[in-house]
Amino acid sequence: MEQTVRELKAADEVNKKACADASRLAEELRQEREHEQYLQRRHKDLEFNLKVVQAKLEEAEATVRK
Repeated sequence: MEQTVRELKAADEVNKKACADASRLAEELRQEREHEQYLQRRHKDLEFNLKVVQAKLEEAEATVRK
């Protein structure tokens, strides 16, 4: 009986650790997804800014040619 109680306690500890690990990994995944979304938005912003700068450069070059 005592052996069974020890085994159950050990199994409970393993279960608690596994749950804590799963919770930590879920939080890490959430943070990584959030960071990925931020990077995607930033990438789109930079692409837009690049297009604006390219258009201004082309306009300036056209003005110089006149």
